[in-house]
Amino acid sequence: DLHVFLTDNKFCNERRCLETVVHQNFHGFIVDGVKSSILSPNLDCYKELYRRKIPVIFYNNFYRNLRCPRVTINDIECAHQLIGRLIDAGHSNIAGIFVYDNYQSVEKFQGMAEAMRNRGLELNDDYIKWCISDEAHNESYVRSIERFLKSIPKCTAIVCCNYIIYRLVMKTLQKIGKTVPEDYSLVCFDYSEETYRQEDVTCSVEQGFEMGRQLALRLMEMISTGECDDRNYTYVMKPILYDGHSIRKIKKVKKDSPGGSTALRENLFIGFLLCQKMCSSMQARKHIGKELLIRCAKAVASRGIPISLASAPAEQLISTCCAFRRAFAALCQKCLACGRIKRIFNSTVAQISQLPLIQNIKVAGIKASIAFYCRDNR
Repeated sequence: DLHVFLTDNKFCNERRCLETVVHQNFHGFIVDGVKSSILSPNLDCYKELYRRKIPVIFYNNFYRNLRCPRVTINDIECAHQLIGRLIDAGHSNIAGIFVYDNYQSVEKFQGMAEAMRNRGLELNDDYIKWCISDEAHNESYVRSIERFLKSIPKCTAIVCCNYIIYRLVMKTLQKIGKTVPEDYSLVCFDYSEETYRQEDVTCSVEQGFEMGRQLALRLMEMISTGECDDRNYTYVMKPILYDGHSIRKIKKVKKDSPGGSTALRENLFIGFLLCQKMCSSMQARKHIGKELLIRCAKAVASRGIPISLASAPAEQLISTCCAFRRAFAALCQKCLACGRIKRIFNSTVAQISQLPLIQNIKVAGIKASIAFYCRDNR
């Protein structure tokens, strides 16, 4: 027999369900956690289920304090794909609306932050709106979303953490006379209705049927073996994306012509290894030029192409000027030839000696990281 208990995402309802399961001798239990990013007051009930050898498996989310298996979607990977589509279309001022008492939503936010960081974009806290699950189910939350969007006038794209938030955002845009994708580009996690094709929204599609199948297979095996611990029962599903037309391209990247030069509209960051001789040469020029703050960070090209990572615990403050640039250009060309710098724009190297300024140089031992600020002279 299959019994279904509804918690309405409330701890008190969850506790009543758990007590029923404990005292009515159920053989197994499938759980969608309540406010899973918050420490649950019902962990004692789950521990009692474990003590009685009643298998429990979670879906969508889980409680980190328990050793129970789970079936979930890879939300980090999903975020990389969805936010990547926005960035590829030229968006950098990207807003996100997330539910902070839902662990699944927190992972989506982490994926968004990671995706933007890996592509050289800054995640601005002002562009992130957090809500609790009760607010997300309240139609009056439209007013709060309206105030949020008005507070970030440069925003060109919105990330919705689930279908419920998506519907509220669409109502908000309709209220303020904005459209998708003309005014705002939009992507959505876990679109849970069959209307995503009619809506034509770029989204990840909820895989409810397959998730239920995987849950049943794993729970039945746990029941047959009498196991309650997570011994390879956890299953992380790959996201399925639908590419609609809810993303507007706002920037066209000009491709390099063979033998031509590359003019960069944004900063070009190059991380590399310096030989000891070059480090000494740089340190000898401390009296020349403007003193510059040194930072070491993951190097990313302006178009989001990873180059390398140069990091070291000890750092020195140095100075540089025009006299350094030609030596550095030669070194960079040498590193490029021997493969230390990968997928860098070849024509850009030849222009390094003509750049107006080299900033942010950090030297520690033989490692360094340098950022160039290029001007677009077209």
